[in-house]
Amino acid sequence: MISSKRDASWIGIVLAFYSFIAIGIAEGGLGVLLPSILQTFQLNPARITFLFLSQITGYVIAALNSGTLVSRIGLARMVLLAAISLTSALSIYASTTHWSIMVISGTFLGLGIGLIDAGINTFIASDQRNANKMGFLHAFYGIGALLGPTIATTLLALQLTWRTIYLVIASVVSVVIVGMLWAIFHHYRPLTQRIESTESTRTNLRTIFQTPAIVLSALLLAIYVGTEASIGNWSYTVQTVDRGTTPWLAGYSGCF
Repeated sequence: MISSKRDASWIGIVLAFYSFIAIGIAEGGLGVLLPSILQTFQLNPARITFLFLSQITGYVIAALNSGTLVSRIGLARMVLLAAISLTSALSIYASTTHWSIMVISGTFLGLGIGLIDAGINTFIASDQRNANKMGFLHAFYGIGALLGPTIATTLLALQLTWRTIYLVIASVVSVVIVGMLWAIFHHYRPLTQRIESTESTRTNLRTIFQTPAIVLSALLLAIYVGTEASIGNWSYTVQTVDRGTTPWLAGYSGCF
């Protein structure tokens, strides 16, 4: 029995790595699809900013509540909930004809990504034997962030619409749903565990803001990630719309 549990430990790692590839693809593909979205809804760059704001809102909600969810429903159920939220949001992106609905669904997209991020990080960190895999975990997110614009550029070149591309991305994320359902029904302990939080969210936030090193690190990370995400999301639009760069060249070069 012990041997079989050890043999099955790789399954959780594979699910974790795949989950991070999936959210990387979901986030990375948006930049290439922005011009198509702008054209479809006849938006200006200022209005499409609301889509980014809604996604950020969902991510913040996830960050503030992930600890409570893990302790109450367990890792697998939280990641399952997150994957359903993300897949649903991507499917709404692909189908809705109303800009306001797309903006609202962006909150669920951010919520899904944020909960998967928090849940999988917790899964890796909760087992000391997996500590050395934390770097690999985030490397797999990088793979997803690279694949996102690559897939979007390739499918646009094949004359698929941006809505169809979002359906493809939704199908990629839906595999995470299948994986978490497997973990729940098979009582896969590493993912079904409930990790009790010893402190409330308010207490944790108070501790963070009372620790200058953490506050400084968080600010530097926010500036770095914010700059990277902003340039990454808008580079394709700037290259194709403002500078007349060939779409496939702008898409593939933006991946790197």
